[in-house]
Amino acid sequence: MRKLLSLLLIFTILALSGCAKAPAAQPSFLPTEAPVETPEGTPEPPSAEDADLDLRADLLVQAENLGLRLLQNGMQADTAGNTVLSPMGLTAAMAALYLGSAGETAEQLRAAAGFTAEPEDVLSAYAALDEGISAQLLLSSRYAAAEGFSAALAAAGLPLSSAQFGADAGTAQLNQAAAAFGEPFADAFASTIPSDVLYILTGCRCALTFAVPFPALERYAGLFESPAGLIPCDFLYTEGDMPYYEDERVRICSLPLQDEGMELLLILPQGGETLTDTAELLGQYGGEWLSPEDLKAYPVRLSLPVLSIEQNASLRDDLLALGVTLPFDQLQADFSPMLEGDLPMSLTDVRSLAELSVSESGINVPAAAPAQAAFTPSEAGADFTLDRPFLLAVRDTGVGATRLLAWINAPSTTEEAAD
Repeated sequence: MRKLLSLLLIFTILALSGCAKAPAAQPSFLPTEAPVETPEGTPEPPSAEDADLDLRADLLVQAENLGLRLLQNGMQADTAGNTVLSPMGLTAAMAALYLGSAGETAEQLRAAAGFTAEPEDVLSAYAALDEGISAQLLLSSRYAAAEGFSAALAAAGLPLSSAQFGADAGTAQLNQAAAAFGEPFADAFASTIPSDVLYILTGCRCALTFAVPFPALERYAGLFESPAGLIPCDFLYTEGDMPYYEDERVRICSLPLQDEGMELLLILPQGGETLTDTAELLGQYGGEWLSPEDLKAYPVRLSLPVLSIEQNASLRDDLLALGVTLPFDQLQADFSPMLEGDLPMSLTDVRSLAELSVSESGINVPAAAPAQAAFTPSEAGADFTLDRPFLLAVRDTGVGATRLLAWINAPSTTEEAAD
């Protein structure tokens, strides 16, 4: 009996010990691969193609900002004249100078243009965006351009010419280069001076046809309220549904063009009592006005002045106002990457060449409009008459580039070259 009880006691103890918690496993010292944790939402590195697209988008913004800043300076420096610029041409010029400069000279150019990439990358992005000649460089024959600099400009489609300044040949070469921007500039330069070293010519060649009719019989005589007084001029007229927007600061109408992806933006600031007020509005809202997101189809009765403007203007003072001083300084400019050898060199001038004529057919095209059109009269809509200073922009909506930017103070003027 005792043996039986002993066996039952042992069996009970073993059963109870089997219900106890097992001891924790001892750590292993065998090498193992640690799991790689990827935080949620971490973006993948951008591809080369994405990086190129980002750089081009940045360049478009930088070109637009540079154009607006120079336009502001031009508006206030010449309160009666017109200011016509090619933002892409200006950006190409600044990129070329940036590539060919060093030290503080390069830093001033970079800061003024807003570049965030290396100059070679900026030129590459420009070449992918721009079509046609928008900038030309003319370097004195006393200097030899560095091979790498010449090759980079050639790859970007920017001509670099050697000019014999201080002689008739130099004037002829300047005029030949200017003619690339339009027939009126074949004799734009009357003389040069022996100290000329490096010229940059910028401009925009465009011939665009309106996609809406401006009937010849609808043309009428009116007055344009310029800062210098009332100027008699002819006005073109059309009406219909057009992309339109207005608020307390601005009225904007987009005029479609037959060329795919192109538009003419007509921008009329309002609310500024003085030209300085208008310039401040342009500086604050100009970027939004050039890329309006709130345009909607609306009945518009549009009156647009006939324009006939030629310009060969120096941008030297405007660039100086932006802090670009060293490139023009004969003693301090550093353009060593641009040249073979160590001769000192400075920038002579940056010129803006522009031809802007507006008639029934379009921009810089011969007038060949229908005599009349069947408009449907409507009391609803907006009367949009550009009979006072306004902003005009030719936009390539396909890539988002502003090809031409103009502040119109007078409908028909010719700005002569100032040597």
